[in-house]
Order: sequence, then structure tokens, then C-alpha cells
Amino acid sequence: MVTTDEHQMVTDGVVGGVWLYVIKAERTTYLFELINEY
Repeated sequence: MVTTDEHQMVTDGVVGGVWLYVIKAERTTYLFELINEY
């Protein structure tokens, strides 16, 4: 059985991973836009 704390940790981990991916994607897009301007 999974305790509530463990479930919360997994949920936080997934959310954190998604946020990191989103931030990374936004930064990459921003960099590409900068490069394309030159």
C-alpha cells in the first residue's frame, strides 16, 4: 500500500519534472527566437 505522503512525493516529483520541462522548452524557444533575429 502507498501512504499519502509517498503518493504526494510522487505527485510533487511529476509536477516538478513537468515544470522543469516547460521552463526548459520556453528557454529553448526564446534562444531560438534570439538566434533567428540575427
